[in-house]
Amino acid sequence: MNNEEEIIETNEEETPEVSAVPDVPDPTKSDAYLRLAAEYDNYRRRTAAERANAYGEITANAVAQFLPLWDDLKLAVEHSDLSGLPLITKKFDEILAKLGVEGTADEPGTAFDPELHNAVGTFPDDKFGPGEITILLQKGFSIRGKVLRHSLVNVNP
Repeated sequence: MNNEEEIIETNEEETPEVSAVPDVPDPTKSDAYLRLAAEYDNYRRRTAAERANAYGEITANAVAQFLPLWDDLKLAVEHSDLSGLPLITKKFDEILAKLGVEGTADEPGTAFDPELHNAVGTFPDDKFGPGEITILLQKGFSIRGKVLRHSLVNVNP
């Protein structure tokens, strides 16, 4: 029987004491919980915004790689008799439009805007006012308001 008493005694020692007092909410714990919830909410919003910006940046970088091709196609259309090239450039323009790529306003007679244009020289022309574009050397493009490439232009002094 000695063995049984020892077993009973060891079982009694292992049983945890149960508190008869109900848990009182600790105000510091609820404050910490609210802060943690607010931090998580801020984190969720910030990462969603970063994902949206990353997609825009990736698209902009991909489209920027196609712009030299666009330039070459436009030059080929202007300086050749091949009838298929205008169709190719038209389709390429449609693809760019689907991606949200737009050409900047850079036709001769447009006011020079340093946010959209890069002046590489001056070219006096009486048909245009001071500070207006006289010659478009390379077309500029933007996507969702972000400039992919500035237009290269000559400006009337």
